[in-house]
Amino acid sequence: MPQRRDHDPIPGFRFLIEYGQEARAYFGECTGLKTEIEVFEYQEGGENDFVHKLPGRRKWSNIVLKRGLMLSEDLWKWYLKVVAGQTGMRRNISIILIDETVQSGIRWEVTDAFPLRWEGPALKAASSTIPIETLEIAHHGFTIVKFSEL
Repeated sequence: MPQRRDHDPIPGFRFLIEYGQEARAYFGECTGLKTEIEVFEYQEGGENDFVHKLPGRRKWSNIVLKRGLMLSEDLWKWYLKVVAGQTGMRRNISIILIDETVQSGIRWEVTDAFPLRWEGPALKAASSTIPIETLEIAHHGFTIVKFSEL
């Protein structure tokens, strides 16, 4: 978990990516924390008033993180390993919603994730950061954990 600070260390960045118990990047926007169940329709012979709707497989949307700031090159190296086709590149990661104290919020534990799209920003000579415009992550699901439950 990120260390407590007296003020917001990076204003505007509210999502922290963590794996291996280390913070890897901050992001300003996170979408795609979505799951849905496919519906299997079954038409019963002789029943003409309705069609049975049964739960099927659960689907997970890709997670899209935008306007990011990497704390190290680890995310980029992970992406390059996936591009190179190295096996075993799926990781369990955490996406943590933080506030100005870097203490409260919600943690999404994402299972078997891997980066599938990386988009860099418009480059500026005055900046010394390693920014990310968009990082898209595929995965096999997530669970939601509140900090108070950790």
